[in-house]
Amino acid sequence: MKPLFYIFIFLTFTVCCTPCRIFTYNFPRTSDQQHFPRIYFPASSIPHPIPSKHNSTIPSLNQFLQKHHTLAFLWIHNDTIQAEYYAPHVTTEQTLDLFSISKSVVAAVLAIAWKEGYISDISDKLTHYIPDIPPAYQEISLVNLLNMRCGIEASWYTSTVLYHSSHLDKTLRNIPLRTFPDTRYEYCNAATQWLIPLIEKTTGQKFTDYFYQKLWQPLGMEYPGNWSIDSPKYQTARGFCGLSTSLRDLAKIGLCFLHEGYYGGKEILPPAWINKTFTLPPASEQSGEESVYNMHWRILTPNEEFLAKGLLGQYLYLNKKDNDLIIRLGSKESSVDWIPFFRQLISGGSFFH
Repeated sequence: MKPLFYIFIFLTFTVCCTPCRIFTYNFPRTSDQQHFPRIYFPASSIPHPIPSKHNSTIPSLNQFLQKHHTLAFLWIHNDTIQAEYYAPHVTTEQTLDLFSISKSVVAAVLAIAWKEGYISDISDKLTHYIPDIPPAYQEISLVNLLNMRCGIEASWYTSTVLYHSSHLDKTLRNIPLRTFPDTRYEYCNAATQWLIPLIEKTTGQKFTDYFYQKLWQPLGMEYPGNWSIDSPKYQTARGFCGLSTSLRDLAKIGLCFLHEGYYGGKEILPPAWINKTFTLPPASEQSGEESVYNMHWRILTPNEEFLAKGLLGQYLYLNKKDNDLIIRLGSKESSVDWIPFFRQLISGGSFFH
């Protein structure tokens, strides 16, 4: 029994060690917010609830969503909740892991830093703001990072080490360049993670503090939330995957993008940034899912449909033409083709099967 006892003690007291995390937790799961240290945000001092229909429960829709491993679902049309669903063990105020939807939120925080003059131009090189980056990174621009055209290696191994890293800044600097920047699109978690030290270096604040002051509070979040960090020692936000919010509070971020930076009658994000985000870039290429990756969002239909997506079937879908927002957060992707499902829901088509 002694060897097992020593292994238990080792894992218990070294939970912030990167290899131990990989060994203990392995693949990402929706319960990961219990395992990583986090920075917690209280509800906004002036909450701003989203209006709801008198009855936003659709029994047939709820049955369908439960069958297909959905944890929470929200449909908003014309800024009013039309349908809302939670799995039996999930509550309205519960925080849920958003995984890579976090990337789109990091881009929103960067947009605010740009608006406030901390960032001159996204065409600037990263080294302009962080001079001591690895020599191979000298030609990487901010827009290369935002569009996943940075050339940084994005293998299964580097993604796993980054996900479980207990010292993200050190891990980032050890990831090699695979191709010359702006050569091609390749989805890369490290691209987003570099935006965290960029925001911290330029604003002079911890990313989580700046996010709380500039986005969380102004949006009037109704419930507490949190952002996971690498370790209590370094407290670096896991930008590529770490945000956890309630369903309705995530919707506020989406509505801000849907309405060109405005929420509750106030400008939260710069409209010029939103316009650039949802405009096809020159020489754009497909991201492999019939979409174009641009500014940390996916353009499904130019000038009309946009998507932020996370692991295990997390979707934040915007339809500007019909003024709709749909969020689906799941415990797994399931067999549903979710984008056509969202479209059929909006159009009133038949989709329950």
